Amino acid sequence: MKRLLLLAGLCLAGCPVFAQIYVDPTTAGAMAFHSGVINGQLNKTNDNLTLIQRGQLAVTGQLVIVNDLQQQIYRGLSEVSGAVRSLLAIQDIAEISVDIVTDVNKAVSLAQSNPALLLFAEGGAREFKRRGTALAAEVSSFVLQGGVNNLMDSGERAKL
Repeated sequence: MKRLLLLAGLCLAGCPVFAQIYVDPTTAGAMAFHSGVINGQLNKTNDNLTLIQRGQLAVTGQLVIVNDLQQQIYRGLSEVSGAVRSLLAIQDIAEISVDIVTDVNKAVSLAQSNPALLLFAEGGAREFKRRGTALAAEVSSFVLQGGVNNLMDSGERAKL
């Protein structure tokens, strides 16, 4: 049985086959018209995609500008913050200096009224010296720093 089917299949495969071509003018016209509509829609879609691409490029360019402005604003705010911190430190130094001068003036006025009290003023004098030394060290570290946050140029720092 298998042989019979195999022989029949080989006979059919060896025979030439003639196909009939049928052309329907109505269907062919409709297909041609529809392909034109599809091509028009594809062209419109491509034009829209081109416009979107140009818009994306414009937005990207604007984002670069905005990013640059943001970096400049951040840098400026950082510099302002550093200046404010420096001013607060200067205010602190000035208050300490005023306190030291006031205490020294009190000690001098007490010593003028009673010279015997100068013996007891030695502890106060040591405290004045300690505070003055600490203040000088703070001023030196603050004023003499270099780099972007410096308060003086190199000549003024050298003089100090």
